[in-house]
Amino acid sequence: MFTIAQNPTYTVPVKVSIPSDKGKTTSHTFTAKFRRLTMQEIEEMNAQLKAQTLTDTQLLQDVMVGWGDDVQDGDGNPLPFNERNFEALLDVFPTRGTLVQAFMESLNTAAAKN
Repeated sequence: MFTIAQNPTYTVPVKVSIPSDKGKTTSHTFTAKFRRLTMQEIEEMNAQLKAQTLTDTQLLQDVMVGWGDDVQDGDGNPLPFNERNFEALLDVFPTRGTLVQAFMESLNTAAAKN
């Protein structure tokens, strides 16, 4: 059975490789929560991306609505999803690009499965 009314959000695991000492990277995984887009919104987003009128930050501000308890502060306490913490997350290289890639892959994976 297929239900037209879908959950308004969905979660995706995101693996970020952070540069560390001596040319190595450290991998970290967390859960991103994205807003489910309609086909019209996806088409508009794709048009904006093609026209280069939508930045990665703008895209993420529109579609990312939360994260799991696996996003933590330096003491291991879960960080709440809010504007300040979201901006701090996007400021960690290469998290912003990795999040965009994870979101786009979630769209492609859903289309491929259907």
